[in-house]
Amino acid sequence: MSTVTSVNTSGFGGSSSKLSGFSFNELTARVKNYFDRARAVHQLEALDDRMLADIGLERCDIREMVWSGKLSR
Repeated sequence: MSTVTSVNTSGFGGSSSKLSGFSFNELTARVKNYFDRARAVHQLEALDDRMLADIGLERCDIREMVWSGKLSR
């Protein structure tokens, strides 16, 4: 009697992986975007309230504006 064994050759997590469907370029673009936004939050939080007011932001709105994409580059 013979036994058939299934081997997952599709990498980490197989086809149910959350990363399936992304090309390497898309994945690296998403990682870069995350770090760019995190850096923007850090830089804006370093400004004083007067400087934030000059650009039309309040301190409590920084994260929402950066992560929602409402800030223009």
